[in-house]
Amino acid sequence: RLARDLADLFAPAPDVVVLAFKPQHLAAADPRLAELTAGTLVVSVLAGKKLDRLAQVFPRARNLVRTMPNTPGQIGAG
Repeated sequence: RLARDLADLFAPAPDVVVLAFKPQHLAAADPRLAELTAGTLVVSVLAGKKLDRLAQVFPRARNLVRTMPNTPGQIGAG
């Protein structure tokens, strides 16, 4: 289904939200994300963004997880 706005995208409330955008855009992310992720597991693939910073942006998240894909390792070039 097509979401018409951010609130529609989060209805019904998801169990997990994956943050996968350029890390420099975190400061400009829609401030409604903080409320919309309340009680949700937030998984970040934002390079260089530490848990302390994510906790400031998503204070009501159930849990915060940082991860980083290792594409070179997956293809044997890491």
